[in-house]
Amino acid sequence: MTRTVTAESTLPKLVIAKPDAMRHLAGQLEDAMQVRNMRIRTSTALDSARELKLRWCQRTSEMLAAIFGDESFAEQTLSWVGKILPEYADLSLFIEQFQEEMDHHISRTKAILKAIQKVSDPAAKTVEPQTPTPAEAPVASATAPAPVKHSHKHSHPPNPHKHQRKHQHNRNRSTTT
Repeated sequence: MTRTVTAESTLPKLVIAKPDAMRHLAGQLEDAMQVRNMRIRTSTALDSARELKLRWCQRTSEMLAAIFGDESFAEQTLSWVGKILPEYADLSLFIEQFQEEMDHHISRTKAILKAIQKVSDPAAKTVEPQTPTPAEAPVASATAPAPVKHSHKHSHPPNPHKHQRKHQHNRNRSTTT
């Protein structure tokens, strides 16, 4: 069953107090906007932004599951299908797609927040969803991010031509000596 979240749609039942749910989602929304507004001009900056987005999505998924007690709702809320770009596409297309995905996540989070505002408070127990440690929180600066070590687990396909050029360059050097 697929649920699309709009302000008019019904949400799963809150399992934490409404003010707590709104506070946690508002914090995640602010973090998402910081990631979205990063200045991305290089592939390194894009990789850093993707890493921050991945951490944001993981935290948001855990938070939605804690707020609603429904992991499938969290997964459906964060699902996004973007354009499939060829590996040789211009960097600007990858940056644009990243920004479109963040816009999608931001609009979904806003819709959930708006829908929660309309729900009556269940007077449920107050439960604190896991808050990110300072190392997991997004960079507060809207300028270029600090360098991040990558595990090379990116959502975009690897560039096989990158390695071919390197090996071809090495072959050319060995034949000229």
